[in-house]
Amino acid sequence: MTTKLQAIDIRKSYGSQEVLKGVSLTAQAGDVISI
Repeated sequence: MTTKLQAIDIRKSYGSQEVLKGVSLTAQAGDVISI
C-alpha cells in the first residue's frame, strides 16, 4: 500500500504539561486513526 499520511515526532503541550512526546504515525488509505 501507499502511505497517504505520515506524521513524525508530534508534540503537544498545555502550558508546562507536555501531553504528547514524540508520537509518530503512518496511515494507509482507509485507515482510521485517533490520538
